[in-house]
Amino acid sequence: MREEGCGKAWIILKLSQILNNREKLVEVFNINKGITDEEIINKMREMNEKKDKKCKNKELWVFLDEIIICLSSSLSTEIFINRIFNGENLEDNIKLIG
Repeated sequence: MREEGCGKAWIILKLSQILNNREKLVEVFNINKGITDEEIINKMREMNEKKDKKCKNKELWVFLDEIIICLSSSLSTEIFINRIFNGENLEDNIKLIG
């Protein structure tokens, strides 16, 4: 979208609040060059669990900030295209933004 630090995460947070009556239904997952597949899998598992506890019948937006710099391109492709991570399905109500 744009370079680092231009406000992408802030805009997504505000849009989510506007659409969800000020309720925070977005999680920002900050990616860095050194992140491992295991860390990504653990975070996605955490998002699946959080969706069950926090959002029930609502959408949870997950913004994977700076996903383009991640060395795990095959895993990120699997998550975005097939909605699977480590053989686990991503919950239907989780919407990914990258």
